[in-house]
Amino acid sequence: MAAAAFFLWQENDARLTNKLGSHAGKERFQRWTSANLETSMNMLTKSAHLHATLGRKLDHLRSVLLLGTRLWVSWQFLASGWLKFTQWDSTLDLFRYEYQVPLLPPAAAAVAGTFGELFFPLLLVLGLFTRVGALGLFAVNALALYSYWHVLGGEGFEAARGQHYLWGYMLLVLAACGAGFFSLDHLRRADAGRDTSTH
Repeated sequence: MAAAAFFLWQENDARLTNKLGSHAGKERFQRWTSANLETSMNMLTKSAHLHATLGRKLDHLRSVLLLGTRLWVSWQFLASGWLKFTQWDSTLDLFRYEYQVPLLPPAAAAVAGTFGELFFPLLLVLGLFTRVGALGLFAVNALALYSYWHVLGGEGFEAARGQHYLWGYMLLVLAACGAGFFSLDHLRRADAGRDTSTH
């Protein structure tokens, strides 16, 4: 009986030791998890602050990039429109025999195309009603691509097609983002804000 009691006591003592050891291990694991979670959150917070700082610095470039986009894409169409205007007889021939503009007769299509290539780019250069100018020039670009697709859609004209796609993309960016700081649109909004604040 004494031996049985001794073994029973020893077994209970082992169970208690294991239980206490398991509890201590769980506490150590929880402390380790909490410390790592806190470290991870601190790193995430610092990364978020750095990202916000970088974003604020890059925001200063937005208007510069929008201005460059406006001027570059406008120049492409202004040069084309001016060439059409100054060589009108050749322009009419192109619209009669080369460009396949739907719905409009060749002469009307020539006038509309030339006007669009001169008027809408001027709006973009000035940054005046920029979104209207961008959408209008996007339509001109799309119509030019469509009306000359029998040539541009052929093999060997991938670069020319790519230019039209690039112009279209840039114009959509301007339509979505506006002209930025360096524009008459910005001045108009600033004036409107001052007028509102004085009333």
